[in-house]
Amino acid sequence: MKKLNLLLLEDESMDAYLIRKVLEKSGMLFDMEVIDSRHAFIAALEHNTYDLIIADHSLPQFDAIEAMEITKKKKLPVPFILITGSVSEEFAVSAMKNGAYDYILKDRLQRLPGAVSNCIDKYNLERDRRQYYDELQAREQVMKEAEKLAGFGSWKTDFTTQITYWSDEFYRILEYDDREITPCFENFLSKVHPDDRDRVSAIHEQAYGGNGILRYECRMRCKNGAVKYLQAEGAVARDTGGKMLSVGGFIRDITAAREAEHQLAESEKKYRNIFENNPIPLFVIDRNTLRFLDVNEAAIRHYGYTKEEFLLKSALDIRPEEEKARYRGLERKAATGFSSFGVWTHMKKDGSKIKVEICADDIITEKGNARLILVNDVTERLKAEQQLQQSEANLRTLFNNTETGYVLLNPQFDIVSFNEPAAIFTHDHLHAVLTEGANAAGFFPADARAGVMRAIQSAMEGISKHYEISFSDLNENDTWFSAFYHPVRDNEKNVIGVCLAVTNITERKMLEIKEKNVTAELIDRNRDLEQFAYIITHNLRAPVANITDISTTILTGTLNKEEETEFMEGLNTAIRKLDGVIIDLNNILQVRYKMNEHKERVSFSQVVNDIKLSIRNYLDKELVEIKSDFSEIDELSTLKSYLHSIFYNLISNSIKYRRQHIAPVIEITSRKVDNSVELVFKDNSMGIDIEKKGDQVFGLYKRFHPESAEGKGMGLYMVKTQVETLGGKISIKSQVDQGTEFKIHLPSN
Repeated sequence: MKKLNLLLLEDESMDAYLIRKVLEKSGMLFDMEVIDSRHAFIAALEHNTYDLIIADHSLPQFDAIEAMEITKKKKLPVPFILITGSVSEEFAVSAMKNGAYDYILKDRLQRLPGAVSNCIDKYNLERDRRQYYDELQAREQVMKEAEKLAGFGSWKTDFTTQITYWSDEFYRILEYDDREITPCFENFLSKVHPDDRDRVSAIHEQAYGGNGILRYECRMRCKNGAVKYLQAEGAVARDTGGKMLSVGGFIRDITAAREAEHQLAESEKKYRNIFENNPIPLFVIDRNTLRFLDVNEAAIRHYGYTKEEFLLKSALDIRPEEEKARYRGLERKAATGFSSFGVWTHMKKDGSKIKVEICADDIITEKGNARLILVNDVTERLKAEQQLQQSEANLRTLFNNTETGYVLLNPQFDIVSFNEPAAIFTHDHLHAVLTEGANAAGFFPADARAGVMRAIQSAMEGISKHYEISFSDLNENDTWFSAFYHPVRDNEKNVIGVCLAVTNITERKMLEIKEKNVTAELIDRNRDLEQFAYIITHNLRAPVANITDISTTILTGTLNKEEETEFMEGLNTAIRKLDGVIIDLNNILQVRYKMNEHKERVSFSQVVNDIKLSIRNYLDKELVEIKSDFSEIDELSTLKSYLHSIFYNLISNSIKYRRQHIAPVIEITSRKVDNSVELVFKDNSMGIDIEKKGDQVFGLYKRFHPESAEGKGMGLYMVKTQVETLGGKISIKSQVDQGTEFKIHLPSN
């Protein structure tokens, strides 16, 4: 027996020792890994392969039955032997049902070596049987796959037993399954197209009585009414006396091939149609002799020759003398698809010369190797380009003495000319170098390319286009440009190109942005005035009314000593409330409009440490945990008092509105985002119903959990005011009993 790799699940070291000794004494060669927990068992299965698992039936919080279940779920074919102190008949049956090969009582360990050998032999026998069965299935599956890949179905009729067999692919080709039709020749013949049925039957009869060879094609009528084309081949097997023993063969679905033949015929017909009716001149020439083999109607109309005249000429005959040598020396490489061969001069029948672009592709015709040539007359286009270049020359002086960048494009959107400001703009903002002859589309970013090309196309159609766009320079400052696309026309008002003009409008845009900011600030101030008016109207009215009523009553002189004392206390309370509202208004005005404090570099971590120190006793009492991560950015040039107030208010709010019986956890992080610093304050507090009260969160005197903590409802209002005064923004995300998250963005410069 080969050396075995065993896994022992046992938590008693003495039992593990005895098991090892019993196996060693038997002369068995093995390596054994001993584990004593569910976690270790799973880890062992993941990192090693075992020939056998020996398992103690019962371990603390784990047993052998569960171990077998884990092995099954992992689909590991490892046999099990159970070791147990005592066992009932019910347990034995259950263990065997769960997959155990045997079980051994701990007081009869001498049985273990024999049980191990029997288990390994039994497992190997079962594995070999399963492998043999799998191989048989694999061979059958290979045959099925081969038939499927080759597209043929096999059949056989045994004349001794009168049994006919059809393969799965045979059924599939006939579009029936084995429950719908019984395999026999009569049923096959019934599916053959009625027009082919007698011929197929006669061929089979001739094979049975003659040389025994079957070979024919026929059509089959499908269940849905469609027609299939089948190819059948087969042979008759006979004994030495000539008696037929069996007949068999295969059928193949050749519908695709037959349809391809039909499609080819149709394609040739369509090609002829396209060739003849194409508006662009097309030639077919012999690759060796260069003689015309065919021309279309467009070529006949354009060149003035009849088809018969063309067929008497070669491709050299329509070229002037100065280009014939060049054409003879042209290297004509075979290529896939049409290849461009540049611009040439052709001569019409009347002797006039035209400029043409030539594209060609090699084809095979009934007359041999040929070449299909497409001719595009570009005479007028080249004239237009020459006119455009002339226009460009006239404008050159103007172009090079202006701050506006100009680029001239031809009708194919190729760059004809450009001035220095355009080259500088392309280098600085598109990170490319302008080149005459390059196509304009390649200079623009992928996300903007489609819009730019639409604007150029509109200009080519005579419609001017304009839009504004911004770019960031190396210092991440925005630079704004105005882009105009104008059509360029010749003397007859025909569009012969496009002029792209780019002008720096940063100064104007900055003024517009400044105006918007001023407008926004005025709106904010107006909103503050409305808020103050509300405070004065509502928050000052109550204490003033109380003071008026109490003082009027006191002045009547009708109060006794006790009533006078009570009214004086009420008067004092109303005055304190009035004073508190006035102080609140003063604090708000100071935050919003007094920015005289000097900016300095402020460390976020130092601010948090200062706050922790100032409320240390409170933190210890409430078991508050403050986590901070300022590794990405820890400093900001700002007003230290404002930043300290923002941090203090958000931290104290998280503590004040903590959830009962849950220790407060506050997480503060910072990171760089574009040109700003993002501060995130996240806690596990009581939270706020944002859907219902989101628009009130930063309002003055707005409180959402008055029963949980004292306060005026000014904290978040002051935080928002201070953040906005520093040029930043604040937002909130919160859920009831899930906590709250504040995000603050402050400018980094």
